Amino acid sequence: MEYAAPSDLGEAVPLSADELKLFHNNIKGCQMSLTQLADQAAARSFELKGVEEELQLVVNKEKQLDAKMQEVAALQIELEKVKQHSAQENDLVKRN
Repeated sequence: MEYAAPSDLGEAVPLSADELKLFHNNIKGCQMSLTQLADQAAARSFELKGVEEELQLVVNKEKQLDAKMQEVAALQIELEKVKQHSAQENDLVKRN
């Protein structure tokens, strides 16, 4: 059985005891559903916060890796320069 809803908020609709009980039970059911949804949202929010923190760690590690790769690239360039210089010195020693 459904309860009668007023068409105007100023209009009072008398409800029988059964209708009041049904209305109360419906409100209680809505409250329980909303509480469950709020709990689920809070749990999901907590999970997403953990994922966000993990992603931030990944981003930080990628930045560190990029910096190290740039450092390695610079060292490789420096190594090639040293090799060339060493080869030139070896050529001079062989000529003399």
